Amino acid sequence: MDAFQSIEPSIAVWNESFQIRAFEADASGHLGILHLFNYFQEVAGNHASALGVSIEKLNAQQLTWMLSRFHIQVKRYPVWGEKILLKTWPSDHSGLHALREFVMYDAEGEQIGQGTSGWLMIDLKRRRPIRMPDFITSIELPDLSRPVDDPFNKLPSPEGSEPGKSFTVGYHDLDINQHANSVHYIRWALEAVPDEIRTDRQLSALEVQFRAEAKYGDGIVSRFEKEGLVLIHGLYEQTSNRALAVVRSTWT
Repeated sequence: MDAFQSIEPSIAVWNESFQIRAFEADASGHLGILHLFNYFQEVAGNHASALGVSIEKLNAQQLTWMLSRFHIQVKRYPVWGEKILLKTWPSDHSGLHALREFVMYDAEGEQIGQGTSGWLMIDLKRRRPIRMPDFITSIELPDLSRPVDDPFNKLPSPEGSEPGKSFTVGYHDLDINQHANSVHYIRWALEAVPDEIRTDRQLSALEVQFRAEAKYGDGIVSRFEKEGLVLIHGLYEQTSNRALAVVRSTWT
């Protein structure tokens, strides 16, 4: 029996299944981390729409969601053609951050990955975060534990980092908010990973703290500091050296 058939729908918890397509597989034939991140963003957006707080509805009030923190842990990456189920739900919406959780299951119902995220509500006129409005804080929160217990403390910036790589924000890197989509921050960070780690190890955890927007035409410098199988990445705007994001990748 397909494990997904036993899933009961709920507005408080969103379940959505996917089958890994060929263009979502990496060089090893497994779901790539960037596509997994996109899956998480997809189900988050679909659930927000079901809850009546989609970006489209927020934009009508000159508001939008902006991802601030993300932490993914992966036990096993599914392969091309495999079917997976993603489960997501909001776990907190107090102060400046709304927290959203994720769990990934295979067709046998085994949990093979999980994640947690922190989102800001942005005033589009001032480009600044605001406290969560009443229509957000009134959303029902399911009685579920966070799958990744991360307090989202500030990530350390790399010190004495490697020279790194350089990139330019292109038009196709932009999202609906007219800045570089957050998935490209991860791509820029991971492109600097040494070949001996990328090819011989598996990325088992990824933590991201987004600090500033990257816009069309910006030059990006990706640097890292290596501590065994843990890499601390920094993304910087090339001209000003302004920090755009800090990423911590853990490999096994």
